[in-house]
Amino acid sequence: MTDKLNSVPAKVNPAESDAEIVENGIQPGIHTRRAGLRWRTVVESIGTYLLALVLALIVWLVAINEQNPLVFNRYPVEIPIEIRGPDEGLITTQDLTDRSLELYLRAPSRSWEAMNFRSDFSAYVDLTNLEAGEHIVTVETDQVDPRINIVEKNPSEYTVLLEEVKSISVPVRVSITGEPAAGYQVLDAISNTTEATVTGRSGQISQISHVAGTVQLTGTERSQVEMRLPLTAISSQNATLQGTTIDPEFVSVIVPIEQTPGRKEVAVRPALEGEPATGYRLSALRVEPSSVTLVGDPDLLTEVPGSVATSSFSLDGATADFARPVGLILPEGVTTLEGRNTVVVSATIAAIESGKTITLAPIIDGLDPDYTAEVGLDAVDVIISGPVALLDSLEADDLFVILDLSGLVAGVHNVQPQVVLPSGVSRDAIIPETVEVVITRKAEGGTPVNGEAAFGTPDAAAAPTANP
Repeated sequence: MTDKLNSVPAKVNPAESDAEIVENGIQPGIHTRRAGLRWRTVVESIGTYLLALVLALIVWLVAINEQNPLVFNRYPVEIPIEIRGPDEGLITTQDLTDRSLELYLRAPSRSWEAMNFRSDFSAYVDLTNLEAGEHIVTVETDQVDPRINIVEKNPSEYTVLLEEVKSISVPVRVSITGEPAAGYQVLDAISNTTEATVTGRSGQISQISHVAGTVQLTGTERSQVEMRLPLTAISSQNATLQGTTIDPEFVSVIVPIEQTPGRKEVAVRPALEGEPATGYRLSALRVEPSSVTLVGDPDLLTEVPGSVATSSFSLDGATADFARPVGLILPEGVTTLEGRNTVVVSATIAAIESGKTITLAPIIDGLDPDYTAEVGLDAVDVIISGPVALLDSLEADDLFVILDLSGLVAGVHNVQPQVVLPSGVSRDAIIPETVEVVITRKAEGGTPVNGEAAFGTPDAAAAPTANP
C-alpha cells in the first residue's frame, strides 16, 4: 500500500525553473501553450458574453421602439420668448416684445400624447450681466419632460445691441390743426405743464428737441376747447420718435376761441303763428341753418341779442309735415356773413292719438252650407286707438268682427274673433278673446239631425271641440 502511494507522480510546481522541469521529464513549451490556451478561452467567452449583451440590448431597443416609437415633428404651438433683463441703466435698441420660438422635436410617441402644449416648454433670452454694446444671445428653453430632444430652434439666437438709458427735460408744444367756424378766431393754447421728461436709449435721446400734442379744431364754434392730449417725442428734424417713455404721458390743454371783431354768431328763432288742424299737433320744428354769423359795426353787433327772428311761419290747418322758406329780420347795417337773407323752416305734424271701445255684433263667415251655427254672444267689445279725427269720423260699416268657421264640423267650438279695421286704426284688445259657437248639421227638412245637439242643451257641452 505504501509502495503504491509512493509511486504516484509528484505535481509539477509552476514556479520550477525550466531545468527542474527538464529534470522531471517535462518539456518547457508545453506549459506555455497550455497557459495561452486558457487565456484565449477566457477572452473568447468574454467576447461571446458581450455580443450576447449587445444583441439583447438591440432586441430590447427594437421592442421598445415598436411599442413607443420616436417621432420627429414640429411643436404645434409657438412659444413666447421671455426677455430677462437687461440690467438697470441699459436698454435694447430693438423691440424684443411679442417674439416667439418655433421648435422641432424628437420624442417618444407617448411623450407627444402626454404633452400640454401650453406649459411643457418655456423660452427666454437672458440679457442680465451684459454690458453696453452688441451681443449674440442664445434663446434658452426649459422643458418638463427630459425624454424630449429639441432638434431645432427657430430662431436659435438674437443679435442684441444694448445702450445706456438717459433722461432729458424738453419743452411741451401744442399744435393746432384745422380752423374754427366762420367768424371765430383761435387764441394761444394754455397747457397745464410746459416741460416733460423723456427717457430712452442714449442714441435716441440726443435727437429729441421737444414733445408735442395736437388739437383738432375743424368747424368748432365753442368759446373754448378743453382736451387731454397724448404727448409724442419729436426730433430736431421734426420726425416722430418711438420707443421712449414720456412723463407725463398726457397734457391738459385749453384753447380759447372768440368771435372775430365785427362778427357775431346768433341763433335763428322762427316766428310761429296759428295752430294745426283739430286732432293734430306740432311735434317737431327744424331750422336750416339753425344759426347765422352777422357782420357789421362792432357797436351795432353788441346791441343784437343772441338770436334773430324770422318772418311769420303759419301752422294754420296743417295736417301733414311741410317746409317753407322764411326771411330773416336783421337790424339795419347788419348782414350775414354768407349773404343769406332766408332760412328754411320744417314742421313735423302728428295726429293726436286717442282710444275708444266699440261694441260690434260678430259676423259668421266660412260656414259649410250643410251646417248651421249658433253664437253664444250677441256682441263683443273691441278697444281701438288712433288719431282723434279718424276715430271721430268712423261709421258703423267701417269695422267688423268676423267669426271664421271655415273647416269646422258639427260640435261646440271656441272661435277667436277677427277684427277688420280701417287704415290708421289699431286694435288694442277684444273682449272676450274667444266666442263659443255651436255647429249642427242640417236635416233634409232643414232641422238639426237627431243626436246633434242644439245650442244650450246638455248634449252640446258633452263634446267640445277646440278651435284649430
